[in-house]
Amino acid sequence: MKFNKKFNEIEDKFGFPPKKRFRYLSGSVDTNTIFIEREWESLAKLKKLMTKAFLDPEYQKLGDELESIIETQYQEMLVPHPPFPT
Repeated sequence: MKFNKKFNEIEDKFGFPPKKRFRYLSGSVDTNTIFIEREWESLAKLKKLMTKAFLDPEYQKLGDELESIIETQYQEMLVPHPPFPT
């Protein structure tokens, strides 16, 4: 929880959209897996804020510390379906 609080403080400072956290209840994924979702206004906004965060020394240090406890991490980008109105 220490990491969540610190990340939230930094991300709030930069204006990141809020996180939604989920844990798998069943299925083929380990139930200790945490799934974090954000809804970004645009890819441009995502790029701008992530660049600011990655250049921030405090954010970098926190990310390095977090790597020591994360087994696997990946990102996915989803779009509404259908992506274009019919």
